[in-house]
Amino acid sequence: MSTIDILKWFSDLLYDRGKAENTIKSYFRIIRAFLLYVNQSGMDWDQVSSIDMQEWRIWSIRQGISAATINQRIAAVKYFYSEAGKAGLCSINPAKEIRGVSLAAIAPKWMEKSSVRKLKKAMLDRIERVDSRRAPKDITPSARYARRDRAIVLLMLCAGLRVGEVVSLLLSDLTINPRGGEVRIREGKGRRSRVVPLNLELRKALQDWIDYHPALTVDMWNDNGGWLFVSAKGRLLDRGVQVAVKRCLRLAGLNGVTVSAHTLRHTCAKMMLDQGVPLTEVSMILGHANLSTTAIYTVPSKDDLQSAVEKISY
Repeated sequence: MSTIDILKWFSDLLYDRGKAENTIKSYFRIIRAFLLYVNQSGMDWDQVSSIDMQEWRIWSIRQGISAATINQRIAAVKYFYSEAGKAGLCSINPAKEIRGVSLAAIAPKWMEKSSVRKLKKAMLDRIERVDSRRAPKDITPSARYARRDRAIVLLMLCAGLRVGEVVSLLLSDLTINPRGGEVRIREGKGRRSRVVPLNLELRKALQDWIDYHPALTVDMWNDNGGWLFVSAKGRLLDRGVQVAVKRCLRLAGLNGVTVSAHTLRHTCAKMMLDQGVPLTEVSMILGHANLSTTAIYTVPSKDDLQSAVEKISY
């Protein structure tokens, strides 16, 4: 099979296996780059040996990329050859014995409590500021999207949603009432569904946005209801969420800090564990397939370790 044909086969396979959209994009990109490496080395992909694989592993390490990225590449290549063998496209699996790169236990990056407070205050200040410039009954774009951005940030910060899950939400996925509320994730990572409870702060933010939600047009509508997050052009996509988060971070004076939309999800997990929420419950809220993924949030950060040694006194 040609490189184009094998890439098409692999893409179709990933979709058929129900892989998450981000996983499909990542694995496809990795295999495309791997096949390019193989071609430039004067080899056919189905004739690669285990020695060739070890050379590729060493070459990857020498590129200076992180151990986590290298391990993701190795996982993708191992999966590619495993499935190709099952499909009878190659007679050997050269990646079967290849090992990942040693990865020290490093806690994910999360926001400190002071930064979280700054972010929340900045978002409320923005709403107050734009409201002061309009008549009480006027719904201006600035007032509308200040509320939308706050709801987006708090969904990740208080409920631990992924960016892809946020943009996939429909209005009908929300249940909000004075005493409680929940959001239904129809297709999370690995096509797994879950229901996440909403705290009071998040319920109020979502209701505030819904009250300002623009009238739904045909292109914002599907059989199950309207998209929860929209812009003037229609449904908000991943890039739009990233921009909304960066805008809020900038207003809070946190634009110089290494914080992304996914950092908000990490922060949600850290805050719950710090408050004594059991690991099993945090895992269910985040939609992790196993506890080992959630357990990474129990690894102390540099700030945690610094705080520990500061407690030493005689």
